[in-house]
Amino acid sequence: MLLARVITGLILAPLAVSAVFYLPPGWFAFIFWGVAALGLYEWAGFLGLETFAKRLIYVALYGLIALTVWFIPEVNGFILGIGCLTWLLAIIGVLLFPRGESLYRNRLLAGLTGLTIGVAAWVAIVDVHGAEQGSLWIVWLFLVVWGADVGAYFAGRAFGKRPLAPA
Repeated sequence: MLLARVITGLILAPLAVSAVFYLPPGWFAFIFWGVAALGLYEWAGFLGLETFAKRLIYVALYGLIALTVWFIPEVNGFILGIGCLTWLLAIIGVLLFPRGESLYRNRLLAGLTGLTIGVAAWVAIVDVHGAEQGSLWIVWLFLVVWGADVGAYFAGRAFGKRPLAPA
């Protein structure tokens, strides 16, 4: 398991960093749209969309929204605001748990949340990439996320007694 993670990291990390520094804006947006699409494909599984066709429809909806946003960049601020509001509501939901538990099981709400966060994250990374020193900020973000992931993996191996998500 660890060896596979290390090999994957040694291959993907240089590709990701190279993409950040060397891809023109359109290609950068397309590549990272694809990365987000993979995440939303997985999110569709959490929603209970078990067939490939249903997951593909969900990802296609994301693609349609992202394509619309790409051609109407004036809405980027609105999209980012909606994404921040969604995260704020999610934090409030976590703090209030288990009250309102039926909301967490609502597949339509979960689907909209995934789309909102997916599109907002894509808009954010594309906008940051286009900013002055944006590539450096994105690489910093990668390093923080990768560091947290590696730290969590080893902390879990060293101190974990029970699996976080055994199934």
